[in-house]
Amino acid sequence: MTKKILLILLVLAIGGAVVGYYMWNKPHRDIQSEEPTYTGTASDLIAILNEGATQFDSLYKEEVAVISGNITQVGETNITLDNIVICAADSTVDVSMFQRGTDLTIKGRIVGTEEDLIEGYIIRVDKFKPLDQ
Repeated sequence: MTKKILLILLVLAIGGAVVGYYMWNKPHRDIQSEEPTYTGTASDLIAILNEGATQFDSLYKEEVAVISGNITQVGETNITLDNIVICAADSTVDVSMFQRGTDLTIKGRIVGTEEDLIEGYIIRVDKFKPLDQ
């Protein structure tokens, strides 16, 4: 009886290890090769958000988007488009090459929205890369 219990525990442990290894090493999502769910300007995206944050999240959260806008702020690892869309760069992008006041089109993943006391809502995008223009 003890041998059967030990055998069952061993099989469960091996099965758990295999599943854990697969989950840990699964391939990453390639955002740049995916088709975008949204293509347009940051201003239009904000207008959609202002119609309803819950509906916006259900449509665009975790989805790929191509967004055009004016760079209003440049940080060490991110930029801001039209004061509302905060974009965190992909690890291969050098953010220092961007200049405030220039127009830019990016492709990235919409992480979600946050309420801001000054701006109302802000949209977070990560893993962005600029599109060749």
